[in-house]
Amino acid sequence: MKKLLMTVLLTAGLLIGTVNAEEAYKTGAAILGISPDTNEIVVKALTADGSEIQVEGCTVEELPSGESVRLTATGNWIVLKGAITELYCSGNRLTSLDVRGLQDLTVLECAGNDLTSLDVRGLTALAVLDCSENQLASLNVQGLTVLRKLNCSRTLLTALNLRGLTALRKLDCFNTLLTSLNVQDLTALEELNCSGNKLNSLNMQGLTALKVLYCSDNGLTALNVQGLTALEKLYCTENQLTSLNVQGLSDLVFLNCAENQLNEEAFIRIFNNLPDRGGNEAGRAFIYREKNNPQEKNITDLTSSAKLITAFEAAKAKNWIFYKRDTNGNDKKI
Repeated sequence: MKKLLMTVLLTAGLLIGTVNAEEAYKTGAAILGISPDTNEIVVKALTADGSEIQVEGCTVEELPSGESVRLTATGNWIVLKGAITELYCSGNRLTSLDVRGLQDLTVLECAGNDLTSLDVRGLTALAVLDCSENQLASLNVQGLTVLRKLNCSRTLLTALNLRGLTALRKLDCFNTLLTSLNVQDLTALEELNCSGNKLNSLNMQGLTALKVLYCSDNGLTALNVQGLTALEKLYCTENQLTSLNVQGLSDLVFLNCAENQLNEEAFIRIFNNLPDRGGNEAGRAFIYREKNNPQEKNITDLTSSAKLITAFEAAKAKNWIFYKRDTNGNDKKI
């Protein structure tokens, strides 16, 4: 009888929690699932008019707009109600997060939690989304046409559909499980970090606004950066590139192409095609690690032929400084 009573009470509690969650969703609210390992979280929320946020499932009933506050949960949920436009709830080990009711949300930072899903569909005002360092296996950002910044790094994503995100300026998707990445529609993109994935190729054509590209530590055998006239920094180390065409990258000032498979002919083309930095800030290029590194398959003897020597010296005359990383991990001029 006692066991039956406990089951009934537990079921009733779960039903009440579900009803409250559904009611909160309908009325416009954020519903935060609390980890069983802790009942304290730190959150900050902003409202459009500066009004206070109503809090349920907590020891306090109101949250000042724009202030970081430590909240103590009284159950499995904390519900935030109000005209919330920005929500910051990173690093709280949240088990779930429902923001579907926040139709005016422009900023959502929920990194460093234990989220396995996140539904942001319909949040058409969202401009900044940081959901990195979670257990997300999928993320649907379709329809977020004003999204400017997206960070979904250190998640379990195997695919990411970015089609139509023409306002996106910064994309961080490093250290995930992506095997392909289509960025062709991202015409406003200025910075991309897709390092630490499983990409075999990357086509950046048409991204004329791109200034910084990190694509290191992938399986890249091909990298197309043609036409990226605004590109200033290119990090493509730790790949399997046998060639790299930097012709036409007139704003390039930094290049790291170490730990690839670039031979003498490939480096001659790179040296010849580097932009002339004369009269400007010197360009810097990191081109190899010393031979005790098993990952380094670039040529390391830049005196192996007269043609290579000539191209190397000509590149230095264009105000480029070249570096290698020695066996102690120090960067030294060549």
